[in-house]
Amino acid sequence: QRCIVIHATNDLTVRQNGAFFALDHCFMTEDGYEQRNTFRGNIAVNVERAAFWMANPSNKLVGNIASSAAHGFDISSTTTLENFSFTHDIPCQKEGGIENPYGCTWSTHLPMAEFRYNIAHNVGVGIKMYPPRYPSYDGKKFDDVDVLENFLAWNVDKALDSFGSNTRLVGFKVLNSKAGIAIDGSQNNVIVEKSVFHKVCHGVKIGSRNFWNRLHSGVKVRDVVFDKMYEPTEYCAPITFWWDAHGYPNPAKWTKLSMQVRDVKLYRVKRLFAFDNDLFIDDIPRQHGFFIYNVLSYNSKLKHIAPASDFNNQYQPSYVLRHDYPENQMEGGDFLGCKKSIIGGYPMSSQFIFCQGQCWRPVAIMFKRVLGDNTPVSIKLVTEVDSTFFLSEGKDPLEREQCNLEYAKIIQVIPAGKYKISLVESEGKKPLAKDLQNEADFIFMYADQGFPGFDDSYLGCPDTVTLEFNGSNIEVSDLGTCPSYWA
Repeated sequence: QRCIVIHATNDLTVRQNGAFFALDHCFMTEDGYEQRNTFRGNIAVNVERAAFWMANPSNKLVGNIASSAAHGFDISSTTTLENFSFTHDIPCQKEGGIENPYGCTWSTHLPMAEFRYNIAHNVGVGIKMYPPRYPSYDGKKFDDVDVLENFLAWNVDKALDSFGSNTRLVGFKVLNSKAGIAIDGSQNNVIVEKSVFHKVCHGVKIGSRNFWNRLHSGVKVRDVVFDKMYEPTEYCAPITFWWDAHGYPNPAKWTKLSMQVRDVKLYRVKRLFAFDNDLFIDDIPRQHGFFIYNVLSYNSKLKHIAPASDFNNQYQPSYVLRHDYPENQMEGGDFLGCKKSIIGGYPMSSQFIFCQGQCWRPVAIMFKRVLGDNTPVSIKLVTEVDSTFFLSEGKDPLEREQCNLEYAKIIQVIPAGKYKISLVESEGKKPLAKDLQNEADFIFMYADQGFPGFDDSYLGCPDTVTLEFNGSNIEVSDLGTCPSYWA
């Protein structure tokens, strides 16, 4: 039924073993207490479930091969309750964060051990990391990082399927596969670097289901090569957005608006990004945007995108976006340097604009409903060059509405810079009386504010937005006051 099972044991090495045909997991740990064990140079073939199943991430996986299995390497989770290890006094890991009644940290919150030079082919998922991974989580910070290095995968449905944060994927090589890296959920500080994707339909596939107050970080794709993408349909691209990530489509959720694609090379690639199906159109539309720098295209009609040579080889991000939140509407605005995008976005390619060398930031602007709940009010914004546009509150309530319930909320992405703002009636744009303006009590936050343990280096661009009201700049408030903004 199984191959080699480590149960209630620590500091063991399982080395250079071969296993063929298992009806369950093959090489595995059992209870989640097992730690500091090493699986090195093993091979598992024809496995009904996972070739390597780790109930605790604190075990090394080096130089192993998985073939013909449901999953190659499954970094899973247990709740470390009263199991065999507990009853036999096997010491557990106590790192803080979420614990059982005996102080044992759940495995999703433990640091990950070495993972490198592993191979998976002809499997469903090369590496599966679910439930979400929160490395060294102590309730206050997310400052440790899972590192997975030099992974080779071919003929797989997904090379990696993950729902978590703080992950570096280095030196991945993915060939002849449906998807390279599929990242759902948190996506905070997930870095894909020094990797190659060859004949893959979805290179880096990104889920679209974040709350409006969790727009920090996102995925950073850098120093990566996409070669001759497998493109049987227009939905295939190096970067794709994932509608029903893990079966949870939710039109009220958002993508990370600080994700970055930089120092990337495309060979024989038709488009940089796409969406994985038409449901992005058919349901409530959602905003999508990300930063681009120095994406070079060869042997294709697709031209270089924001090459470094345009900026004297100094980092200066450009921004591509679809400006259409269902909750909030933007009217007007002539943003210099922005033009219709021709770099991707199928099936909504015509709805994107590309802003060369510009920094855009998602912001949350709140104000009291000075005209009551039934009279819509908009914010008038005037730029430093006297260009005017308006932001209005949407008809549908935002997720996490419990943050400042009595306030109208406008979540939008706008260019960094300075704006003079005031309130106007949504219909007709008539300015509100001065006394009503003064009752507004504006609250201004960055929706991409960093989580504890992060800093602005994880943003595509940290340039500031300044809002001036009645001659004074509105102070930037802490997004952390909105409940569970980082959870």
